Amino acid sequence: MKKTAFALFVLSLAAVAFGEATITDVSLRQRWPWGREVDVYFTVRGATEPIAVRPTFTVGGEPLAVADSALGGDRAGLVSGLHHLVWTPSASDFGDRTKLLDVKVSLAPAPMPLYAIYDLTDAGTPQGPTYVFEDDLRAGKWGTWQENPYDYINSVIWTGVTEDMNYKTNKLVLRYVPPTTSAAWLAHAGVDTYQMGTSADTPSKDSDGTTYVYDVPNCSPQQTVKLTQGFWLGVFEVTQAQYAEITGLWPSWFSNTTVRANRPVESVPYSTFRGSKAGYLWPSNGHAVASNSFLGKLRKRTGAAFDLPTEAQWEYACRAGSTDIRYGVDKEISRSWWSGASWNYKDGASANTGTAEVGSYAPNAWGFYDMLGNVWEFCLNGWSTYADAKVAGTDPIGPTVDSDTRVIRGGPYYEYSSRSTAPCRASGAGSNVNRYESSYYGFRVCLPMK
Repeated sequence: MKKTAFALFVLSLAAVAFGEATITDVSLRQRWPWGREVDVYFTVRGATEPIAVRPTFTVGGEPLAVADSALGGDRAGLVSGLHHLVWTPSASDFGDRTKLLDVKVSLAPAPMPLYAIYDLTDAGTPQGPTYVFEDDLRAGKWGTWQENPYDYINSVIWTGVTEDMNYKTNKLVLRYVPPTTSAAWLAHAGVDTYQMGTSADTPSKDSDGTTYVYDVPNCSPQQTVKLTQGFWLGVFEVTQAQYAEITGLWPSWFSNTTVRANRPVESVPYSTFRGSKAGYLWPSNGHAVASNSFLGKLRKRTGAAFDLPTEAQWEYACRAGSTDIRYGVDKEISRSWWSGASWNYKDGASANTGTAEVGSYAPNAWGFYDMLGNVWEFCLNGWSTYADAKVAGTDPIGPTVDSDTRVIRGGPYYEYSSRSTAPCRASGAGSNVNRYESSYYGFRVCLPMK
């Protein structure tokens, strides 16, 4: 019997530069028996910010069609140091696998991808995400896209994500959010911080040109926040279909089977989607969640350490560079009472009753949908008054006293438009509450950088 062995592949890449970063010392080894996983080892040098790598596998100079789902390990968020990429050839049909003994690889350094797509349907061995890079998006490989419509920051939005139902049901799409210490943010803001909250009542215009002055509660005075780590955030609020894909359950109040799938999941308290014991104690227990919670099951399905965003991360992503209380005008961006939404005691069968299908309203400058209106979104933070919330400073995690009451952000479908603003804070019960009230509560997932 042969012991576990490795076949040495051909080293094919010298140093390749991306900005100040280079990739060196690339080697491949295939695990015995042949045809199983291939380990790619490499070194990143001189990376001043996290980068990605884009591998190209060739045989006899001809490229192999290797799907992202066949790749795992270190592909994005890489800093200087040793890294390890894993390729599973069995995920693709290459015919005669002995030809793989002649395979070569080149690793191109690249900027961080804009989007990551996780398949929620595979309950077997977790697969890595599929990444959407900006150059591929601009080339039309992912459907429609646009330059964001807000002139205060440069970015690209993948609008095609709203046109494919799979991205709202059996897949999970995330957008990368760079830290405030990144070159991209510094070029926009000129400082490595952002201003959280609002210092005074703020005027804003509705789509008919009318100017309103809003009393935005619980978010004054402004706080200075620095975020040193980038993170991934769900493009949409978690939908009822995505929740059912992971848990098998349809717990939401708006339960009409003809319209429910793409609406946000609600009536699910913090203690259910994160856990009522270890998962309930943020920040005492850090990112620990219960294995039988939604997030615990999502982690097992995807192999990724999903959680909720802190409210500092949430507001930063919601603003996307805006210093106003919102990123657009009321009726274009938010599902709220002001935009015509109504509450129905039955099941929300009509298109204008209750919550809206995610992605129905205009996105912000970073391509996030429904961050204002539709449902309140739970954050990790326990609730406290703004003065005591510990939201300021570097990578703030909120108050250290665990609380049953949690911070919710963004405003719900049946509330005044002043609640559907970036700085507005409110409190939501973390454990079971009555169905009417909890139909206001939803969430979107966050994936912290390693």
